[in-house]
Amino acid sequence: MPLLPFPDHLVRGDIFYWDGVQIQRLRAGSANEVLALSSGIPDWVTLASLNVTAGTYSPTLTNVANLDGSTAYDAQYLRVGATVFVSGKVDVNPTAPAAATQLGMSLPVASNIGAVEDVGGTAFASGIAGQGAAIIGDAANNRAEMNWVAGDVTNQPMYYSYGYQIL
Repeated sequence: MPLLPFPDHLVRGDIFYWDGVQIQRLRAGSANEVLALSSGIPDWVTLASLNVTAGTYSPTLTNVANLDGSTAYDAQYLRVGATVFVSGKVDVNPTAPAAATQLGMSLPVASNIGAVEDVGGTAFASGIAGQGAAIIGDAANNRAEMNWVAGDVTNQPMYYSYGYQIL
C-alpha cells in the first residue's frame, strides 16, 4: 500500500480518539501540558493545574505496640492531585520476638483516614530474612501504621512505601 501524504490541515502530534459516536481530533499538546482524561474525554492540561508537589518531611513516630524505640529519618513524598505517595526509612527496636508490633507514622499531607484500607503499602527489614510489614490506615489517629510480627529484637532499619488519598 503506498504512503499517503500528510494532510495540510493536520498537525504532527495530533491525537485521534473515538468519542462513542465518531472519531475526534485532539490538537497536539505543548511542552508544558500533559494528557488527562475528564469524564472519559482526553484533553491537554498544564502541569500546574494538576496540583503536583513533592518534598521531604520527618514523620512523627508513635511506638504503639512491642517497641522499645524507633527512629525517624527524612522521607520523601509526591502529591498528584488528591493522591500522596510516600517512601522512606525508620529504625525499629522490637521488645519481644514473634509478637505483634505496631508503629504509628504521621502523614506528610493531612488527611481524614476513615478505614484501614485508606492507606496501603509495605515495609521490609533489609537485614532480617522475611521480616515484612503491612502499612495500613489508623482511623483513630489519622496516620499510617506499620504492622508486623517481629522476627528479631535488635534495632533494625525498615524501608517503606505507601500511598493514600487526601480525604
